[in-house]
Amino acid sequence: MEKMSSYIKFRINVFVNNLWFIFATKILLHTKVASVDDSLEMILSGNNSLARFGDGELRWAAGIEKNYFNQRLSPEFSEALRDVLRNPEPGVLIGIPGPIGGVVRGLTKGNARAWKTLIRKYGNQWGQLIPRESKFVDANITRLYMDRSDREKAKERFEKLRQLWSNRNVLMVEGDQTNFGVGNNFLSNANNVRRIEAPNEDAFSKYDQIYSEIIKQYTHDELVLIALGPTATILVNDLAKLGIQSVDIGHADLEYSWFQAQAQERVLVPGKYVNELDGDKYIPLSKNASNLSMSGQIVSIIK
Repeated sequence: MEKMSSYIKFRINVFVNNLWFIFATKILLHTKVASVDDSLEMILSGNNSLARFGDGELRWAAGIEKNYFNQRLSPEFSEALRDVLRNPEPGVLIGIPGPIGGVVRGLTKGNARAWKTLIRKYGNQWGQLIPRESKFVDANITRLYMDRSDREKAKERFEKLRQLWSNRNVLMVEGDQTNFGVGNNFLSNANNVRRIEAPNEDAFSKYDQIYSEIIKQYTHDELVLIALGPTATILVNDLAKLGIQSVDIGHADLEYSWFQAQAQERVLVPGKYVNELDGDKYIPLSKNASNLSMSGQIVSIIK
């Protein structure tokens, strides 16, 4: 009897979430989000920059605390995110999650349910925040494997994403345990990779230092890839003011590692900080492997 009661509650909750999802995406949010594949094409054409808003960035922008990346909420932080969302620089594409535009096709059932729950909870606040009638790309172009039901497309999509840095010089700005592209071939088609390491948590507290160091280290025509949580979203727009192309690349490297391993759930990856796991989030590479992969690449470390 208890099991039946729990099941009925579950089904009612799913039904209510589905109704609210339709209402929120059609009326409250009324936002157009390009498909993952169209989003990839849009980023590749015209040397565009990309600033992404996941549910965390949208909550922070709305002034809602989220215990993620140990990022401290402040009025300055929220306002900086809102400014990017509402006033992107020319050439900066803004990514928001596809479900906010009413698209859950291609997601696992569990992830689609999670997004419907989030939209039911925050849809009203997000509706006041996101510019109506605007066209966005899908922020989840950096999440091409783990939460997707169309994993058969992952290989083709990752290869498309890798075209961003093909035969280009890359300045990688990342958390100090991110090791983006280390231990796999994700960045192997780049001409050259240099790295600025910053705190992997609460990076916004070091924003001015990180921004200044990027300007100092940047060389002409480099592509700046940033894997630094919500701080990346803000950096992209500020760098665009100087004509610097940058991409908030997020979890793409972790997703690529899980894809290569055909992992069925989020797991630790040696040498890479996995912030979405409970408990242990990092196991180091062997010293030799780490030194071999990153030899000479680190040009600056910000503590």
